[in-house]
Amino acid sequence: MKSRAETVANGFILKNRISIPVTALIILSTSVLLYFIIPSPDTSVLFIMGVCSAIYFCRFIYIYRIAAKLNDILEKECDPELFTSVFQLLISRNAFRHQTTSVSLNVALGLNLQGKFQQAGNLLQEINVNTKPPIQKLFYLSVYSACAHAKRDSYTVEWCLWQALHIAGTQRRSPRVSRYSSKLINILNLYLAENNKQYDVALEIANEMLISAKLPIERVSASFYIAKQLFHKGDCSSAKAYCEYVIQNGNKLHCVVLAKELLVKYGN
Repeated sequence: MKSRAETVANGFILKNRISIPVTALIILSTSVLLYFIIPSPDTSVLFIMGVCSAIYFCRFIYIYRIAAKLNDILEKECDPELFTSVFQLLISRNAFRHQTTSVSLNVALGLNLQGKFQQAGNLLQEINVNTKPPIQKLFYLSVYSACAHAKRDSYTVEWCLWQALHIAGTQRRSPRVSRYSSKLINILNLYLAENNKQYDVALEIANEMLISAKLPIERVSASFYIAKQLFHKGDCSSAKAYCEYVIQNGNKLHCVVLAKELLVKYGN
């Protein structure tokens, strides 16, 4: 019996492969049809080129939506094990020949969220994002800083913060980069506040994260950080409630294990 990871990976590869000949067939049939419908040769050629471009663009949107479903495994189901397994299978089958950096970052993210910080860190060392788009650099910093925070490496977290601020300052005209960098800067400031035992500051940031959270994984992560700060401040009753939420909704995220450890440490 195939595992769910194999089923998801095979489905992605099949849809990706089918979309290529289907797109070509649609473009060819549309081109032939328009050539006979539009009387003027010059106009028909221009119109056909425009239609072909639109159809080909739609294929990219289709592939993007397929990839988005892979992200749902992590963002909505909170299952980093399945998420990582699927991407590792896709890598082994050369499904992402031209997107190796993005795929490797996703694998590192999945490993990090399973608590496999050393493996994630080793993979990140093999990735060079110096010439990559700003959004991939921020993605790299997000995973890299999370691994550093797990090791209580404040120096690396500070370096990541400086890098994120630099990218945010040079990419102000990009709404997508601005949103991503803003979220990352918040979490980096939370890491530093936590390391410096500034629990009030960390709690305020975590509460802001929970208010703005839209995805299940964001709500679970924010709730975990809130619980940690509340335990540090001595509000064990409220902290336990947040821990219970993490345990009930975090599925296979590593923070579920950490939440259980907090309940044991501070008395369940």
